[in-house]
Parts: sequence; C-alpha cells; structure tokens
Amino acid sequence: MPPPINIASTSHFAKEIAAARYDQLVVVNVHAKWCLSCIKISKRIEADFRRRPNAALLRIDFDENKHLVRSLGVTSLPSFVLIKNNITFDTISTSFDKYETKVLDKIDALM
Repeated sequence: MPPPINIASTSHFAKEIAAARYDQLVVVNVHAKWCLSCIKISKRIEADFRRRPNAALLRIDFDENKHLVRSLGVTSLPSFVLIKNNITFDTISTSFDKYETKVLDKIDALM
C-alpha cells in the first residue's frame, strides 16, 4: 500500500477519488489532532493498511477541511468513509475499542 494521502482541499479530494482504480476501495479517515480515539487509531492504521494493499487510505483533518467533512456526511470523530467505484458504501464513526470490528471487518467485506 502506498503511504496515506493527506487531503489538503476539496479539489485535492476529488482528484484522488478520480484517480482511484475502478475496483479499488478508498478509505477516507476523518480525524483531528485533539481527538483521543483518532490519535490511538492513527498509531495502528498504517500497519492495518499495509496488510490491505488493494485499498487506498486518504486522511482528512477535520479542523482544516470542515466544509469537505460536512459534505461527506461526517458528524463525529473518528470517522471512516468507504468509497468504491465512486460510490459511498458506508460512513462509520467509531471509538478505538470498536475500530477493528466496525471498520476493518467492513473494509475486508468490501474488498
């Protein structure tokens, strides 16, 4: 898996979604520097995605991209938006304790 891509703007996000392979799962991680669950998840997310080479990971900082985050329907942190073939399959908000069962299991099912 390539390293996570930190999204800087709405146009950057649109470019990355358009560049994804047709069958590639794009996982959008919405996080914030002040969110404790976000910090805990960020410490393990890259290792989790190295085991899922067919998924792309985009990271959006909530405080730097509030308009984009709202347009994705995200209402709490941390959140994960799962996109494949330009279709949003799910938006998942979770705590660190439920990250594996709520997020990773869903990602594996979509791959």
